[in-house]
Amino acid sequence: MTDAEIAEWQYAHRDELDAELDSDQYETVDASPTKDVATVTSFRMPPGELEQIRVAARAEGMTMSEWIRNACTAALGRPTPMPDRAHIIELLDVLRRTVEEADRTVKSQLNEHATPPR
Repeated sequence: MTDAEIAEWQYAHRDELDAELDSDQYETVDASPTKDVATVTSFRMPPGELEQIRVAARAEGMTMSEWIRNACTAALGRPTPMPDRAHIIELLDVLRRTVEEADRTVKSQLNEHATPPR
């Protein structure tokens, strides 16, 4: 179902849904909010600056969001947070897979262009 179809169904059945909520015949669930709640924001910037951020973030092995957050934190005069151990291990794993893939690609290309023995 699309969002529009869901909204249409809910509107058509609003009286039934309200009656169910009023009857207290629904299951309650204990829930607690996560400790690390983030806010999403957006802003405009020239395409050239965005590409520079993309390149800088890639060079430092982080996402653009991480890079921008770190730059904002630094501009506010706060120390940049250190990545946690799990993040470092994840980055090292990505690096290892990238190097392995590059090694396979180079070996494959060398084998394709190798002169057969006589």
